[in-house]
Amino acid sequence: RLKVVALIDPSAERAKRVLRMKCQSFVLSAYKDTIVYPSFKDYMNSVTPETYPHAVWVGSPPAYRGGTEPGRNLEMLLTDGLPRVPLFIEKPVSTGPVDQAFQVSEMLKQNGSLVSVGYMLRYLKVVQKMKQILTENNLKVMAINARYIMAYEHTAKLDWWDKSKNPGPIVEQATHFCDLARYFGGEVDLSTVMAHSLEYFEPAGQLSKIPVDESLIEPENRIPRITCATWKFH
Repeated sequence: RLKVVALIDPSAERAKRVLRMKCQSFVLSAYKDTIVYPSFKDYMNSVTPETYPHAVWVGSPPAYRGGTEPGRNLEMLLTDGLPRVPLFIEKPVSTGPVDQAFQVSEMLKQNGSLVSVGYMLRYLKVVQKMKQILTENNLKVMAINARYIMAYEHTAKLDWWDKSKNPGPIVEQATHFCDLARYFGGEVDLSTVMAHSLEYFEPAGQLSKIPVDESLIEPENRIPRITCATWKFH
């Protein structure tokens, strides 16, 4: 059965609060012996053969991973300290420079790490059924149309509207549909990607219902209202 041996969080109070909630639920056996550590280094200093993990779940904010610079290179620290331990990485994989994200990807490949990213829509029963129908009927996907719509007026968290803190609806939400598109259509020809965004300062982008004070966000960090993209698959 699942045993969570460590929870690494610089906010000990928050971590312990979550653990108390877990220990009051049906998953008590998984969390009753979990130890909170303020950093990965502290955990590594105390790890033993008994507490050496079989897998690591990475749920840190994307600003701290997916890169090669100190402070953004969590995957590098994990593979150095826990070589070949499988990683589950929350999406988005990175919010930093694209070239660094590819360097991290190459490093993980060379390390031989088993890596999964939190794009969970592909595991839904309905998606698996679609895959089954395509396979059983020897069908090839020729085009994909995916759309994501949300009610902005119900998003009352200021950080969500600030691209410098929360990468915005494309990175946070729409990439789920990009993953589904790849799942059905195959790899994307990146040279064909074209996108258009409706920005906050355009007439149609001036929303009548915004639950936060957007003036608190620097103009260049305000999220687009609508983004449309097209591409071809290989």
